This record gives sequence, C-alpha cells and structure tokens, in this order.
Amino acid sequence: MLHLFNIMSFKNREINLDKKVYVYRCLNKPGYIYSIKQFGKVVGHTSNLILSDVNFKIVKSGKEKAIETNVRNVHALINGYIINDSKSNNVIGELKYYPFCQENFQCNNKEIKKCNKVTIDNNKLFCYD
Repeated sequence: MLHLFNIMSFKNREINLDKKVYVYRCLNKPGYIYSIKQFGKVVGHTSNLILSDVNFKIVKSGKEKAIETNVRNVHALINGYIINDSKSNNVIGELKYYPFCQENFQCNNKEIKKCNKVTIDNNKLFCYD
C-alpha cells in the first residue's frame, strides 16, 4: 500500500509520480473506487486523489458501445500528475460526466477539456483553475 492518498497498489506495481496517470471509476468494485493506470497497466486503486495539469478524454468507440448496449463501460478518463497538494486554488465547480446524456465532461454545465487541478473525494470531483 502506498501511503500517499491511501492508494492500494495493484499487483505490487509502483507509480512513477514524475509521469502522468489515467484515472477512471472502477465499475467492478462497490462504492466509489477509482483505478489508476500508468504505462498501459493498472497500478493502483483509491477513493481520493489530487491531480494536476489535467486533461479529460472520452473514448468515442467506448461511449458509442455504452449507448448502443445500454451497459456502462470504461471510456471516460482523467489524465494528470498525482500531487500531494492540498493548497486551495480557485474552485471552478463540480466535475460531472453522464455518458447517456452528455458528450464530454462538464463543469458548471459547460464542456471542459482541461484544468489545472482536480480533486477526487469518493463520489465528488472538483475542478480548479
């Protein structure tokens, strides 16, 4: 187990904090657990995290399959650096994504492609400038 944000290591894999990670909601675990992927492999799981230099990505083919089959799948990704920075920036708003009614991630009902920082705390995600 990594002590930073209580990240549970997956298969004893280590996270390189100098490289970006992809984060997505783990649909196979109960509650609000997020998988952390780096270099194409899941490296850990957590329920809270802070990311900087953030980009949002929707995999179009995955979204289309979810809509077509009416079954959730992993196709919405948050990409950024894991940081241990609780300093408060200006909050933009709550981050949301609903695959069956939105094209992209939304913050304050507006499409968002990137932001300076995202905090993940269980089922609440916030964007900061």
